Amino acid sequence: MRSVYKLFPAMLLALSAVFHTTAQTITWEALNGPSGVYALESLGSDADGRLFMYMNNKIYRSTDQGDSWLETMTGLPAGLGRLVRFLRGPSGVFYAHFEVSIGGKLFRFVPAGNSWSEIPLPFGPYDLDGIDFDTQGRLWASTDESQSILQYSTNGGQTFQKVTTSGQIQGWFDFLATYNDAHNLIAVSYGAGQKVYHFTITGAVTQVISGRPVYYLGYNPNTGTAFYSDLDGCKRSTDGGLTWLTMPLPQAPSYTRIYDMFFEPGGRIWAQANQTVYFSDDDGATWFHNTTLGAMPGTYYRATSGNWFVTNNCSAPSFSRTKDMGATWTDLSGQFRIPQVEAIRKDAAANLYAQTCRSGAYEKSTDGGQRWADLIISDGGPVLVKNLATRPDGFIIAIHANDKL
Repeated sequence: MRSVYKLFPAMLLALSAVFHTTAQTITWEALNGPSGVYALESLGSDADGRLFMYMNNKIYRSTDQGDSWLETMTGLPAGLGRLVRFLRGPSGVFYAHFEVSIGGKLFRFVPAGNSWSEIPLPFGPYDLDGIDFDTQGRLWASTDESQSILQYSTNGGQTFQKVTTSGQIQGWFDFLATYNDAHNLIAVSYGAGQKVYHFTITGAVTQVISGRPVYYLGYNPNTGTAFYSDLDGCKRSTDGGLTWLTMPLPQAPSYTRIYDMFFEPGGRIWAQANQTVYFSDDDGATWFHNTTLGAMPGTYYRATSGNWFVTNNCSAPSFSRTKDMGATWTDLSGQFRIPQVEAIRKDAAANLYAQTCRSGAYEKSTDGGQRWADLIISDGGPVLVKNLATRPDGFIIAIHANDKL
């Protein structure tokens, strides 16, 4: 789901810093840069407007809508697997679900200490595959006990009650979306495709979709309308997920895929699809393309404040924010030192040149890597290059993406 350029695998440095070594001592020294944001995997926001970002195996927190960020790892043990998702409960409590080697772990953010507190889960050796909150505030979990087992908690995860038994849902977990007693959905992989099951709190299970790999499954928490997207396009259900109708998006191919949706309390809903943004004011019956907001291609996130953020890894800027629905964008990537560095070269004057996965593609350092500045390569505009070389006399050679030297 993320584009990763591996032009020089031996030199690929997707790190928070660049390092160098000396032959005499074989020691390493952290350098300050180059700047950039690579592999920003998840964004979330809580009811109080805090922003949370997961990148490079760390969580960062912002209280000023992204102008500054602080590492927020207190309470998280070393050796955690990747973050599966951020989740905000109906009461406003903010959670982080991590994948670990055995089972899964769930943490609650504690604002008083800017820290995380683990919620012990009573699943023993079984994997916590997915979690979700329904509109009543119940915490639902899908656990892997040879098949997906669904269960819910009314006390924040201290105890759970099983709803389904092994064999009712055949496949391996992909998505969980819950709404109320009568309407909930789970998508599972099955063979080369996927299945979607509708289930109730009493354990009644019905297969409602047999399709291709799923990209999105969710409910509008304000209305109960369900939304689904797979390789073949998008669907909408007004009866909680029992029956589905095709949901075309305007000026988009029939196979357009939705990757995320955002639901405003006032009724407007947003869909992120094809690296742009669509909106609907009638619960998804009709859609419009927001050409202003969607003019910055990338992966979008709408915060609880109403501000929008976009990350697009290999473009400049690679992480941006708009407070005016896309009329203007603020580059937030310069405060981070987590680029994808694909090559580093030194010229005769000891200047360093770093090729990074961005438009323009180069940064230059004249002080051994402590400070870096953009070195834009232009050919009627900034270009993405795919190779870098320096001659002893300092002359730089670059290859454009279209193989122009």
